[in-house]
This record gives sequence, C-alpha cells and structure tokens, in this order.
Amino acid sequence: DNPGHIFFRYVVSVRNAAGWVDALKERGIICCRPVFSPLHQNFGLADFPFSDAAWENSVSIPIYPSLCDEDVMKIIGEVGEVYNQFY
Repeated sequence: DNPGHIFFRYVVSVRNAAGWVDALKERGIICCRPVFSPLHQNFGLADFPFSDAAWENSVSIPIYPSLCDEDVMKIIGEVGEVYNQFY
C-alpha cells in the first residue's frame, strides 16, 4: 500500500539456506541467497559470526510485479512444503 516503496526481495530466515535453495529448485521455484557473500568474506576477513550466520540462514524467494496469482500461490505452497521438510 506504500506507493513510495518498491519491493524486490522477500527474504526469509531459514535453517540451511543452501538446502532450501536446492529443495525449492527441485520444485520449480528459483530462489537465491540475498547476497553473493558477506562483504567481509570478499576481503578474507574473519570474526563476523552474525553476518556469517545471517548469510547461511537467509533465502530470497521470488517477488516481482509480473507474478500472476497462480504463480504466487505455487510459490507459497512450495515454500510451505519445504518448510515442513526442514522443520
């Protein structure tokens, strides 16, 4: 309802993000990590446990204006099924 905001990512916190990405891909839902890797990793730095944990446990599921209602319902259903698989 906020006309000044453009939503382009829907990020959810999960256990085992890599497993979620693979499981959803098998179901025809392409998701990704919200970022390629935490910035500190690009510089070879360590001791950023909260950033590492956030990256390891975050998945960005599809959200964009051209999704039709049927696609939205499929995404919701498959995310629910994968949730049941992991929890």
